[in-house]
Amino acid sequence: MMLALRLVVTATFLSFLRIYWIAWAVGLVSPGQVGDLATVGTNLSRRGVDWRGTVGRSLLDKGITLSVMLLFAAAALADTWHRSSPL
Repeated sequence: MMLALRLVVTATFLSFLRIYWIAWAVGLVSPGQVGDLATVGTNLSRRGVDWRGTVGRSLLDKGITLSVMLLFAAAALADTWHRSSPL
């Protein structure tokens, strides 16, 4: 995410890490990742990052995560189906 952030605003790694840790802590007590995304979005918008960019990057991250999970699930189901088919 730091790489994507550099395209928009120059922020030090320590300031980004502080934002990430705060968002992670809020995300521990909120349902799903709502608190995590909202906290990161709020803190980045205070530093001049447009909220649409933050939402877009978050959706891209979720899409990549979902794709990888579906790929592993498909591989596991194919392996299970292959092992259970009588030869």
